[in-house]
Amino acid sequence: MFNVYNVASRIQEISTFVSAIGDAGLKNNLTGSSQFTLFAPTNEAFNELPANVKNNKTLMKSIVMYHITKGMLTHKRILDDSTVDSLLQGAKLRLNKYGFQSFALNAYEVAARSTDFSTLSFLLVKDKLDALLKNVLKFHVLQSTYYTAAIPRRSGKLVLTTESTKRVTFYTGEDGVLYVDEAKVLTSNITLTNGVLHIIDKVLIPH
Repeated sequence: MFNVYNVASRIQEISTFVSAIGDAGLKNNLTGSSQFTLFAPTNEAFNELPANVKNNKTLMKSIVMYHITKGMLTHKRILDDSTVDSLLQGAKLRLNKYGFQSFALNAYEVAARSTDFSTLSFLLVKDKLDALLKNVLKFHVLQSTYYTAAIPRRSGKLVLTTESTKRVTFYTGEDGVLYVDEAKVLTSNITLTNGVLHIIDKVLIPH
């Protein structure tokens, strides 16, 4: 019977990942009787890593371990908005039926750590907010997790309800860029432990 390593080693598209498994000393782990699930990046994805990362054996081992989980996790067993433990101790992978990213941080931590969100970070921790301002903030939060893969890209619109109970509309503009109402999505699919973050270029006003 083929094991997960043997099958992976036959797929040319992920040969760099397979080589990294060997370099990390994990080959024997994946050729035994235990079950594992691999989230294997393509060779192209590995080629995009900075040289200082690829040349750091310790860091590369951590990256490889972060893409492997124990047990056989088929698509049917994946729950939307779920997390699983990776082989890297203390590091979880966030999974979604229509997409996932190989990193996870708490949403507020992301806001607090970045100067781009310094105003948002301040507002999130204020004890008292004006009712109108609070409503504006809630208008920027959806009631569930939506990656861009769930949003129609060629035609059509996706109308979603925010925490303010008002609705926003996602659509692809004539320029091929994704919009939410009148705001352009600058950066999308930043995966977090409690949701996903999309960076937009305008403040949304409830309507």
